[in-house]
Order: sequence, then C-alpha cells, then structure tokens
Amino acid sequence: MPGACGARQSEPESFFTLHAFVCRQCLLVQLGEFVAPGSIFGDGEYAYFSSFSPSWLAHAKAYSAQMIERARELRRMEIDKGMRTLAYYEGFSERVHETKRKLLNLLGAQKRAGKQIVGYGAPGKGNTLLILRNWHGLPGLHGRSQPSQTG
Repeated sequence: MPGACGARQSEPESFFTLHAFVCRQCLLVQLGEFVAPGSIFGDGEYAYFSSFSPSWLAHAKAYSAQMIERARELRRMEIDKGMRTLAYYEGFSERVHETKRKLLNLLGAQKRAGKQIVGYGAPGKGNTLLILRNWHGLPGLHGRSQPSQTG
C-alpha cells in the first residue's frame, strides 16, 4: 500500500471513489466495490482485522430493546383507544368540530364576563382558527415561532 510504513513510498499515492449506499429501512451502510481489493490492499501484505466494540454492541442491544418496548407500548395504547378501528377515524372530524365549538364558547363566555383574553404560543395557528370563525375577541396572540424551513 502506498506510503504504508515506508514499504512503497516511491510509488504515487492512489485515490479511489467512495460511494456509500444507505438502506432506507434499516440504515445499513455499505460501500460499493469500484476497484479490485488487490489494487487497494496489495498482494496480501496489508494486515486487516475486522472487529467490533463490545460497549457499542451493548449500547445498540439496550437501545433496540428499549425501542421495541416503546413500540409495543404505543401499539397497546392505540388498541386501547380504538385507534386501530375505522370507527375511531370516522369520528375524528366531529371531535375536531366539537373542540373548536368548546373553545369558541369558552372564549365568548370569558369576553362577555369582561375578561381580557390574551393568547400565547403558536400565534399563526391561533389566528387562523379565530379568523376562520370570524371571532376577533383577542387583542393579540403572542409567541415565538421559528421561520419555516423549506428546501
């Protein structure tokens, strides 16, 4: 190998294309073979040892077990709430309208009672809701929002 321990320092150093391929499902990374291994590693004088890190392996096992349990918990929660049935989603629109109705009733009652209402957080979403319902009872909505990241 060029430059390795002075073995072939007189030869020019070689450069090779590196392309990494990532599996979108499991995130396994593999390198494509663009030149014969012998042209990189020579005629067998290159010592190569494959290994793994016991601490990284333990971490990966523990993390995998944690994620599997979290996925099972999420699935149990979805089943318990009926989220794996069509009926749950058929009622979604009605639940959204009911929540909007309750919010607007609450805001209207507070305004009629002489309360000053100020909103904080997610001003864009709050204003959208109120404008769509033609409700202008807030002096303002305040909050910090990050600019949208569009590519």
